Amino acid sequence: MHNNTNAAVSVSLRADDSSGAPLGAGVTVSIPANATVFKTATDVGVPVNVHSGIVLTHNGAVGAISGNVTTLNGANGLSFDSPFTARSPAVLGRPSR
Repeated sequence: MHNNTNAAVSVSLRADDSSGAPLGAGVTVSIPANATVFKTATDVGVPVNVHSGIVLTHNGAVGAISGNVTTLNGANGLSFDSPFTARSPAVLGRPSR
């Protein structure tokens, strides 16, 4: 995750299974201005070999945090990066968290 602003941003990550139940306790980190922090699904509390969705919330403006989600498959040697940025609450149709 990269902080695109000139001020520290607090970022919370939590994982949910396919039914929406939480996996692990989640994690909250402070990302310094214009800095990058690396976190893995294991850091968030996802058990090994378990699929989950990761929810990221932060106290910065829309677009303050960006990053890539890297998926690795050791057996097949595959990896890909999916860039992301936060979506505006207006786009989601509901209030931000």
